[in-house]
Amino acid sequence: MSALNKQRRLRGLLGRRVREERKKRKWSQEKLAEMAEITQVYVSEIEAGKRAVSIDVIESIAAAFKLDATELLTR
Repeated sequence: MSALNKQRRLRGLLGRRVREERKKRKWSQEKLAEMAEITQVYVSEIEAGKRAVSIDVIESIAAAFKLDATELLTR
């Protein structure tokens, strides 16, 4: 698998995890964006696997969910 394909796959996995955690809490994308201090558009792009995400943003999203970043990435 090429490096680019691995990156796309990881973005997709992260996006699915973020959507799963958000829906589990019955939060809108707007609510998650507010809690994580990012924009709703950014949340949408993360969930769609369209955006590369920094460690800082992963930590902000995890904190909004009251999870450790590793929990968000490994569940």
